[in-house]
This record gives sequence, structure tokens and C-alpha cells, in this order.
Amino acid sequence: MLKARIIVSVLFLLVGVCQPLAAATVDGVRLWRAPDHTRLVFDVSGPVNHTVFDLDNPHRLVVDIDRTTLETPFTGLDFSTSPITGIRSGVHEGHHLRIVLDLSAPVRPRSFTLVKNEQYGHRLVLDLYDRVIGEARSTAEESVKPPPLGQRDVIISIDAGHGGEDPGALGPNGIREKEVVMSISRELKRLFDQTPGFKARLVRDGDYYIALRERTRIAHEQRADMFISIHADAFTKPSANGASVFALSRRGA
Repeated sequence: MLKARIIVSVLFLLVGVCQPLAAATVDGVRLWRAPDHTRLVFDVSGPVNHTVFDLDNPHRLVVDIDRTTLETPFTGLDFSTSPITGIRSGVHEGHHLRIVLDLSAPVRPRSFTLVKNEQYGHRLVLDLYDRVIGEARSTAEESVKPPPLGQRDVIISIDAGHGGEDPGALGPNGIREKEVVMSISRELKRLFDQTPGFKARLVRDGDYYIALRERTRIAHEQRADMFISIHADAFTKPSANGASVFALSRRGA
């Protein structure tokens, strides 16, 4: 009898492992425009599998999401500064969601999923990188040869943390870290710019997300001598105040 019970338990376990992902729904869609790409975030009710492929004549991008239905309209999305001219959806192979993005120009897509955390549920993220901007940037990088340090201003790259769908820490009355650090970064830039011998550049100058490695790449592109990243942590005691500074130099500065 004990042996039979063990076999039955194993069979139930195998059945559970082999089951596909449960049906999901897309409950919200958000869009942010960055200088070199457009980010679409689909809020989904659970983990999903997806595929992305592009089509030409005309330019389109197709997103297939397995066992998923659309429960939110696409109205209200502002495509005016993006390569997207329209978005539509349909049912693919009976029970999959197909989303088609009509494009004014080809893009380099990158997609990934994010699991549920303290602030957001499950998400499917689609980044559409502008091909033309990327090619122009590479050409510009090759052509720029900055003068020696003593013959030019010291360049400071100021990085406002978070942005877009990543608000960072949340404070009283719904204040968000991404907004606080953006204000601090702009004020810091103003102070540097009015100081002789210094010139500041913002890594991001709007409400959009930039990946961590991309932030340092932008600083290199700006020919920065110093990279300053601004963050604002939440704290449980209202009496907390002040600032902390962490400095890192790989060359002994």
C-alpha cells in the first residue's frame, strides 16, 4: 500500500510539472519615449511566453503572447514622437494574442519579461531601438576627438536614477524617487554650468528608463570626465535628512 501511494504521488507531481502556463490577460499598456528608443510595457496577470518578429513592406512588428487575451484598450497611448503609427490586436491560432505594431521606420526590437515585485505585477517589456539614431551616433563617436583636458571644460555626466515605468523609492503622499532625483540633477547641472571650467550633461532629461550599462555608455559618448548618479532612498523615520556619497575611482583619483 505504501508503494502504491508513493507512485500515485509521483504521477500527480509529473502532471503538475508538464502543465503549460495558465491563461493570462493583458490588463494595461504603457509607453515611454527615450532619445534612442521607445518602450512599451504590457501589464500581464501572470507569467507569459512570447515571440517577436518583424515584417517589411510596410514595416511592422508582431508580438505573439501565448494563451493570453487582451482586456484593455490601446486608446490614450501617444505615438507622436515614436516610430509607431498604429497598434492592433487579434486572436492567433485560437487562443494566442497577436499584437501588431505599424511602424514608420524599421527598428531593432528587444523584449523581456519581468516578474511581480512590491510595486508592479508581471510585465512584458518591448524596447524599440531607432536604427537611424544608433548609426548616426556611432559615426559621431568616431569623428569626435576632444582636446586635452587643460584646453577644455571638465565634462560632468549627471545621471538621474530610475525613470519611466521604474519610479524608484516611494515617499509620503505618493512622491516618487524618479521625480526627486530629476529635480536634483537639473539643479546640479545648473550649478556646474555657472561655474567656470565645468560643463554638465544630463544622462536622461525626461521621464523614461535607461538600462544601467546604457547610462555609462551615454557618459562615455558625452566624453565625461566624471559620472555622478543621483538617487533618493526612502526611510521609515521622517526625521532622517542629509546625503550620502560613494566615490569610486579605478585610477586612484
